[in-house]
Amino acid sequence: MSKIKQALLMLLPLTLLIGSCTSRAGKQVYLMKCIKPFQAFAYSGPDLHQEREIVLPPHPWQVEATVPIWRIEGYSLSSVDVEITRWDGEGEEIWLAGNLYWMDLTSGESSKNVFLIYKPELQKWEIVSADIGDSGLFVANLFVNSDRSVWGQTVWNILQDQPPAIEKIPTLSKFNENTRQFEFAKGAPEIPWQSFSYNSFPWPEIVLDKEGIFWLFVKNDGIYRYDPVAQRTERRASLPGLEVTDVALSPDGSIYFQVFRQEIYSKESFFRLIDGMLFRFLPTTGEIIPLDIPDQPWPIAGKILATHDGKLWLGAIGYREQDGNWRLIHPRPELFFVSAGDIYMMPPTLILESSDGILWYRKSTDDARADGTAWYDPRTGKGCMFTNIDANIVEDSEQRLWMVADGKLFKYQLSP
Repeated sequence: MSKIKQALLMLLPLTLLIGSCTSRAGKQVYLMKCIKPFQAFAYSGPDLHQEREIVLPPHPWQVEATVPIWRIEGYSLSSVDVEITRWDGEGEEIWLAGNLYWMDLTSGESSKNVFLIYKPELQKWEIVSADIGDSGLFVANLFVNSDRSVWGQTVWNILQDQPPAIEKIPTLSKFNENTRQFEFAKGAPEIPWQSFSYNSFPWPEIVLDKEGIFWLFVKNDGIYRYDPVAQRTERRASLPGLEVTDVALSPDGSIYFQVFRQEIYSKESFFRLIDGMLFRFLPTTGEIIPLDIPDQPWPIAGKILATHDGKLWLGAIGYREQDGNWRLIHPRPELFFVSAGDIYMMPPTLILESSDGILWYRKSTDDARADGTAWYDPRTGKGCMFTNIDANIVEDSEQRLWMVADGKLFKYQLSP
């Protein structure tokens, strides 16, 4: 046997191992250069003595375009994130949300919320306002319905001294394709503005199901079903005394939600998952089912997400199997409770499960040295932080991931 053939045979097991590992995880994600392992990103504090230099998303991420008005004289566009993608009939659209600031000679600094729409096939940008006429309200948290229409949650600057000149606030707004402006959704649930206070943000949590129906979880009130075709709202369940903080649509059509409990701020259970925080709602029957929590102490997660295999993920803490069993992935939860309240030890936010089964996380703190974005493969327990820029990630219909970093729009084509 030749030496070349012997060398090839020796390399064969390694080749098979690499091929198996990458094929199960989208082939390319394991080739991404890492700043630090996922465990260090998610569960450890930053090196505060290290100088921070911006690390942009590495290959296979590619720069698609420069975000317009990022830095020009008189204007500044900040807090830019990818919100949604949609197919408009001719090509894909990437919608970015941002805040546009400028100096007004009479009133000083002024700002407004805007959306930047990018068409990759045409390499063209369009900027539309998030304002809803002159109502003093604007749109955030966009949704794309099954008919490709764009919707958003209606909000207003709750820190303003004066509330908007409107008795009730429609909870949803729709983008008018002709006027290129957002308008209040007819028949959507409305909330009296008196329900809002300086230190309270009772915006409903909203989820859009696969049938194109909006489900609105109004805090301390109830669960509402909104049909955008019939323009009709129906109250389906009551939520007395429950302040819903997050919702997650399951592949089977049920909706998980978590609520705020005052007890988590007690000395005995600081930031601890406790009974009465997690529920499952069945839209077909209107039934609300409390979920049992793990036997051992778990940190609270922040965001929840239901993956394609029916698991309910609590951020980077762990997940619940379909049979009700809980699996902890946090390596040292006891350290979390010792340092509870430390922003550096707070787990990252789970933002997306891409079509190849990879989970994507972001971390944002008051210190940029701790910020970043990372991926995690639940099948192998491996992952890494690949950029020290905190960013949202969205997948389009062509299995491309999109994110904004340092004023540039990046894309990552998942392997077919």
